[in-house]
Amino acid sequence: MISGVAGQWEEAAVREYLHDCYGLDATHLRTSWLKPLLAALSRSGAAEEDVESAIVSAATVHESMFLRHAEHFEWLAQTWLPELVDRRRTGFGGQTIRVLSAACACGEEPYSLAAVLLPLLPLGWQLEIEAVDACDASLVAAEKGQYSRWALRGVPVEAQRDWLLVDGNRVTVADGVRKPVRFRRHNLLAPLPSEWTFDLIVCRNMLIYFHPDAVRRTFGHLFAALRPHGVLLPGPSDPRPPQDLHLESGWTAGVAWYRRESGRFRVAEVARPSAVVPVASAMARASVARTQTPATRPRSRGLPPSVRHLPASESAIHRSASGGDPQYDLACELARQGESALALQVLQQLLCYAPLHVPALLLSAMIAGEAGQRDLAVEQARKAAYLQPESPYPVFLLGDALHRQGQELQARSRYQWARELLADWADDHALPYSDQLTKRQLKELLDARPT
Repeated sequence: MISGVAGQWEEAAVREYLHDCYGLDATHLRTSWLKPLLAALSRSGAAEEDVESAIVSAATVHESMFLRHAEHFEWLAQTWLPELVDRRRTGFGGQTIRVLSAACACGEEPYSLAAVLLPLLPLGWQLEIEAVDACDASLVAAEKGQYSRWALRGVPVEAQRDWLLVDGNRVTVADGVRKPVRFRRHNLLAPLPSEWTFDLIVCRNMLIYFHPDAVRRTFGHLFAALRPHGVLLPGPSDPRPPQDLHLESGWTAGVAWYRRESGRFRVAEVARPSAVVPVASAMARASVARTQTPATRPRSRGLPPSVRHLPASESAIHRSASGGDPQYDLACELARQGESALALQVLQQLLCYAPLHVPALLLSAMIAGEAGQRDLAVEQARKAAYLQPESPYPVFLLGDALHRQGQELQARSRYQWARELLADWADDHALPYSDQLTKRQLKELLDARPT
């Protein structure tokens, strides 16, 4: 109870309530709203629970934006996710990745996480995101998934066309991105549900408003919900976790992160021995390796559309997306000899080790499409287009894959997108990831497609 004498809500009682029950530090507590709100609530005769909800809503911070702290999302896409996938493939843990967005405000953070991570998941993997906040009004807004363009400030709107629907000043999150996100009211000072365990917990820009005891309690609750090797990602200005939690700390490309349990795991630069082809007969059927030197393929320059405005990283993830891999060359040779099934097996194994290998994704999409595996073709082409949203050829192939699947509207959208991207290339310039196809040649192919 926070009401004072004769049903009047007193300022001192409210401050004590917010300090004790929600961990808010009085030195960071905004006060301009307090007296007018208390007076209005007293006159309204509102129920105690409605009063508390209104006070918590007024006292907490709801302001956020999509892809806030863009370097975090780049690190998650380039380092954390590939590392987790590699560990799962060589150990245990299944193919479901669980993420917690703590203090999710109106939903911009969990939706951004879904938009960045979903396109990069290997085929058959699942993403589950729990998003919690103490403010009922924020959760109602988050469930709707509708925002003004202000929530996209600093983010190119066109780069988000695959997961945001823009209509004038209104921005709506696409259903596919909303699907893995579940919202729930939760006070961070309370323990999380015992059945909740997470590979990643994102709690950013909230703990800076907490007093020291609340910070310690919150970190303890979050740590208890981390899976082995689970990562905690705080905001740049948030306090550090207490040392007695024994979290391994790291600093990568300007991102501070903390991992449960000691022992470093090699980041995505995993050696891929040439002997890991799916069956020995694959080498025999290939009979001859490619006699010509593989054409140098350009380095991967982007991430999913949600982060393509970020500067390209020199990480191992980008390096692994270049061509010249012996398994990729073997798959090309098998495809030329008509061994489509074996080529797909080789490519699938390669993608287990290098899930962001764009040439392998494109070749896999083309072979699958010709073999009538339309869902796989769309899946692989979509990943390649997400990774290279500024390259016309992957976008064109995605259009073809969607066309084979009967999704004409989406296919035409990708063809138009490819046409727009072609405007930035010289007529005789070989396009990235196209096996030396020029702009002029791709334009001729596009001219034969519906507009």
